Amino acid sequence: MVFVLSENLSVSDPVVILLAACQPPGAALAHAFAQRGVRVIAIDGNAEYLTRIAAQDPDWIETLTIEDFQTDMTHRLQDAWGSEPLRMVVNLMPLARPAQITEQMRTLAAILRTTARGLVADQGSIVSLVARPRDPLALLGHGVVAALSAGSAALAGVMAAKSVRVHVVCLPKSAPEVAVETLLHLASPEARQIASTTFDLGHDHG
Repeated sequence: MVFVLSENLSVSDPVVILLAACQPPGAALAHAFAQRGVRVIAIDGNAEYLTRIAAQDPDWIETLTIEDFQTDMTHRLQDAWGSEPLRMVVNLMPLARPAQITEQMRTLAAILRTTARGLVADQGSIVSLVARPRDPLALLGHGVVAALSAGSAALAGVMAAKSVRVHVVCLPKSAPEVAVETLLHLASPEARQIASTTFDLGHDHG
């Protein structure tokens, strides 16, 4: 299997991949990127909802349905991207399945292997979104943030020499749309100067 951009998706435009795109704020991100001239490839297991996402901006958004997202990803996406420039991989899996961080880091590593040459070509980035709980005793939620941050830091160490950044964006689960502007900025050429880091956009009040 190989990623192939359709005729209306020019390789001269920036390209972003959304993982678990049906998880909020995936639809809002896809539309925001498209409105700014960024090509979007939305990946998820929900074909019907992916179709609705693409319908927002059909000239700019393509979809790829992978039914068992985490299990099938490593088998279906092997060197699939090639060396076409890739601006960003946005990982929404921690918002969709917060208790499965170990499996998600394995999937993210597989995505990195298949898209590495494209990310290097465009000095791109991998950005994972995770919800940070307000309650200091919400051990599972805080553990998810810590595990994702540690895993992303390890990936960042591997990719730093290739000018690829690995970011984590912590946000309130009740308002995932607050991440949209941050993601748009991180996809801009100016953001190449930002070293791998964690951004904290707040937490829920309940």
